[in-house]
Amino acid sequence: MNNLERENQILKQKLKVAQKWIKREILANIKSINISKTNSETKTKKDNFFSENIEEIIYHKTMDFLGEEIFMYASKDVLEYVISSEILFFTLRNNKNLDGLGIITSYQKSFDLLVEEHITKPFRKYFHSKKIFPDLENDALEKSLYLTISKGHILGFGRLFSLLKNISKDAKLGFYSEIFKEFLEKYSYIKKIILEPEFLEIYEKIVDLETFGAKRHIGKVDFEDVVATRKYFLGDLENKNCLFYKLFQIYDSPL
Repeated sequence: MNNLERENQILKQKLKVAQKWIKREILANIKSINISKTNSETKTKKDNFFSENIEEIIYHKTMDFLGEEIFMYASKDVLEYVISSEILFFTLRNNKNLDGLGIITSYQKSFDLLVEEHITKPFRKYFHSKKIFPDLENDALEKSLYLTISKGHILGFGRLFSLLKNISKDAKLGFYSEIFKEFLEKYSYIKKIILEPEFLEIYEKIVDLETFGAKRHIGKVDFEDVVATRKYFLGDLENKNCLFYKLFQIYDSPL
């Protein structure tokens, strides 16, 4: 066995160990999720639910969907939210009268984490390198971008969509929006993903459902809304032409 083969064998072994650790860590946290957020089933039913190893099936389905490489380097928190949402969806599917808010909340949190790590953080760094802070315009989107840059706020689901739509339509942009456009020009691999027409079309379909907006704030999301949101956001963990998978492609080209 030559040195290269030996190194590859060592790397494969390390990968297997890492995979086992990640799986154990995620499933341990998943086991502690509070299913009562979306249902009022008895303890016996909940115990039966977990005894069927549904959480492990969903874990492997998520890994197969994303691919081993992306899954290994993805945020553990993002993976936990997605796997939790699928466990909750399994429960909701068996009792369609239950509230789907917990599922939507998990989608929202996974989205926020992905955007923060791979879009907002590098944007903040890019903006601060310019060492400029102009007077703030009386515009909701510009104020949101200012708070995102200066106060560490997240770039929310609706705000990011508005920003991307404005850029895609060549609309007149405020100062902070213009800097974001410059940022995308510099980091074209991000631009290629989030300004892709198909990406924006899927994004808009979720916005129109209002499950990330008005319905979530009201605190009630029905089964049909969850099914539609899951289709466009997660691709039912089968169709990679979905918002979640497309955002994950940013992992392939780190800054």
